[in-house]
Amino acid sequence: MTGSRQLFGPGPKIADELRRRIREELGLTISVGVSFSKVFAKLGSDLKKPDATTIIQEQDLSRVVWKLPVGDLLGVGPATEAKLRDRGLFTIGQLAQASPSQLQAKLGINGWRLWRWANGWDEGEVHRWGERQPVKTIGHGLTLRRDIYSKLELKSVFLDLSQELSRRMRAEGVKAGGLQISLRTASFNYREVQTPLPYPSQAAMYLARAAYALAVQSLHFKEPYRAVAIRAIHLVPVDQPLQINFFSDAQDLDRLERVELAFEDLQKRYGKGIVHWGWPDYRLQKAQVTPWEICPPGMPY
Repeated sequence: MTGSRQLFGPGPKIADELRRRIREELGLTISVGVSFSKVFAKLGSDLKKPDATTIIQEQDLSRVVWKLPVGDLLGVGPATEAKLRDRGLFTIGQLAQASPSQLQAKLGINGWRLWRWANGWDEGEVHRWGERQPVKTIGHGLTLRRDIYSKLELKSVFLDLSQELSRRMRAEGVKAGGLQISLRTASFNYREVQTPLPYPSQAAMYLARAAYALAVQSLHFKEPYRAVAIRAIHLVPVDQPLQINFFSDAQDLDRLERVELAFEDLQKRYGKGIVHWGWPDYRLQKAQVTPWEICPPGMPY
């Protein structure tokens, strides 16, 4: 809030004004945290509910923050909390005074990050309104109404997912340099594998073939699958120059991408049903889309 103080006053005043306006204009109550770091501001917003402003200053670390359970710290979920408790770390203060190298050995880079946050060191920037971070991955998945038993059925699922994935990448102006697939069985067994691609691409058919080849190579079809997801990773800008490989045909991929652009143009003009790939459709029985009246935020209509 540093840049807003001259306009709206100090942090506590801004927080109280937010609570007042939201209560009067929307009939809702909120709790707000005010602190010297985003992590402790988030922590403060959870300390007093349903309608309060909590201020955490640097001198409050040992008196207020460090006495709290370690699970109250941002980034400490149930699994991480259990690992920290196994090491005798029950409070945020104990986490702050632990060895950062030992935490990193136990939890990876997240251990180092949590140690810094527990000590109040958070250099994360507050992004401007409307500012977008570069997209790192793009994914799409679906849950089927019935289990799929065969590899041929999985082929059709991958093509269906890849078409939406391709559209999203074109909208972002990126290509996939690698591919990750995730499959879940009806008994909730979960498998995830990934592979680099010979050429970065947006082409749905190219991505579907790569996903199917990866599944056949890496997964065992011992039980049917109920949910499938595909994710584009190692994204590169669409206009980034690429080194041509003598042992693969980049021209075929270029033709395929141009065909799919023509497909998309036809579908935009005349509807999605106007043209389809000549790939067998095994009546995938997708789960119905949630009606908009009961659709939670972030879910597709």
